[in-house]
Order: sequence, then structure tokens, then C-alpha cells
Amino acid sequence: MTHKSKLIILEGMECSGKSTQINFLKEYFQASNQDFILVKEPGQTPLGQKLREILLFNNEPIDPLTQSFMFNACRSDIYEKIIIPNQNKDIFIIQDRAWTTTIVYQCFAFQQDLKRIEDACHLAIHDIIPDLIIFLDIAMDKYMQVLDQRLTNRLNEKVNHFDKKDFSFYQRAYAGYQYLANKFKDKWFNVDALQTPEEIHKQIVQEIEKRFN
Repeated sequence: MTHKSKLIILEGMECSGKSTQINFLKEYFQASNQDFILVKEPGQTPLGQKLREILLFNNEPIDPLTQSFMFNACRSDIYEKIIIPNQNKDIFIIQDRAWTTTIVYQCFAFQQDLKRIEDACHLAIHDIIPDLIIFLDIAMDKYMQVLDQRLTNRLNEKVNHFDKKDFSFYQRAYAGYQYLANKFKDKWFNVDALQTPEEIHKQIVQEIEKRFN
């Protein structure tokens, strides 16, 4: 489905620095007087906020297939209420995680059926494909050390279920990102997430301006 808005997904493994880059992008778009919307998954809508608490912090385990349905329920609500109403406007829509995360975690990390969950995701997003997917990349040989350090620094934040997995889980998740990178080569932008936040932001802005200006 075509659209006038510029739809950008920001992706990355847990603790890869997405929140920092979202804040930098917010400042960038404000400074350039460019209309933009920030969308966080799961969450954003009242329904999404309720589902977010259950998905990330529920004491009872939720099986991966049920998780995928819950994520897509949240996602469908976001598209119906936010993304679709703005798709024909000259506006940047920045998604902090998206259906791409479900492919990575539910299909690859949790090893659920790829074809069925991809189909469900495309139904939830009305087949609206992003214009750019930015991946904050941390090589797997360094990832667990980075994760442990950044979780240690999160003294006042709740740790969610996806922050506490073993190395093989994250290896499978990383393979999911490689799958998406290969599938969406023309829309994928890889940036080394071990650089300084300022350098990462600089490279992201350069890519956005190259594609959309």
C-alpha cells in the first residue's frame, strides 16, 4: 500500500540504545520544524498500554503464540488509530519497534511458525510497508557483555521478560534481524550501536536526509 507519510521503524536488540536515539530524533525533527509522530510498540494507545504491562511484566508465563496475537492486537489498534489516519499527510512517523520485532522474537527466538505469523502481522498493519528500517546493530560476540552492563545501569527501571534470556535466545533473535535485512535490503539501514550515541544519531540523520530530502 502506498502512502505519502514517511514511515520509519527503529529496531534493535534489547538495550541497544533505541530510546536514546528516539529522543535524539524528536529533538532533530523539532529543530527542523518537521511534523512527526512517535509511536511505541507495544503501547501508545490505551489498549496497547494495558497489553504492554501484561506482555512485558506479567507474573504468569504467556506462550509465544499467544504473545504474537497480543502484540498484533496492539499493533492493529495503533494502525487503525494513528498510522492509517496520517498516511496521506506529509509527516514522519517513527516507530519504536514494530511488526518486525514480532518476526524476530516470536518466529526466530521463540521458534514459532514464520509464515503464519508473518501473515498475521501483515493483516494487522494493513500491508503498509515502512520506507526505512533502522537497525541498531551489536555484534553477537559482544552482545551479552553490553546487555549485562546496560541492565546494571538501569537501576530505576523495571526489567522485562525479554531482558532475561540466555545467549541462544538472543542468537536466534539476531538471526531474525539478518532475515529481515536480507528480505528488505532496499529499506534496511544498519548502524553500529557500539559507537557514541551522538555518532549513531549523526549517521541516522544522514540516512534520513539522503532518502527523503
